[in-house]
Amino acid sequence: MGYLCACCGCQTSGQRSESFLARSNPNCHAALKLEAKYGVVTGDLVASRRLERIGGRLVRTIQNFQRVCTFKLLDCPRLNAVSLPEGKVYVTRGLYERLTTDDLLAAAIAHELAHIAVQDGMSPRRSRETQLVKELAADARAIQYLNGANIDPHALLDLLQIVSDEQDPAWAKQRIAVLTDRLSTSSLSNAGSYRE
Repeated sequence: MGYLCACCGCQTSGQRSESFLARSNPNCHAALKLEAKYGVVTGDLVASRRLERIGGRLVRTIQNFQRVCTFKLLDCPRLNAVSLPEGKVYVTRGLYERLTTDDLLAAAIAHELAHIAVQDGMSPRRSRETQLVKELAADARAIQYLNGANIDPHALLDLLQIVSDEQDPAWAKQRIAVLTDRLSTSSLSNAGSYRE
């Protein structure tokens, strides 16, 4: 499984992540494979409801979003989130347990929804640099989604810092720098406006 942020498509240690392979070929029944390999946590009703509540809130605020989404918890200790083109968003138990606030969980889900919105998983495998561009674009779109849901987009930066050890160090550094710059230029217009 790939590492969140770069959700679904990062490379680590020179190997293309399994989540990218699954996302890039929707005909391979990626959801079934992921769920069979890691298992879906079904006994944690609180976590399931939290994922659905936060994911649903984000989906409702995204204009022209053409997918019905489901949100599930994978029984995996790694820090990761995975999206599939048909609208499935998975968060691993390891990541879920580290995301102690709703804003952090919303940041992970918003990033995955950004991949779904532009159907990143439908395109063939690309170069490492192209994948990084997709991650940066998903980060930018996630900021818009978080703002639209009245959630502080700085949570995305906090999320990237939480998972930075789990991804390629050059990617982590570049994504954090770009995101910091984007947030500093947009924060003046949104200061003090967050919360339901």
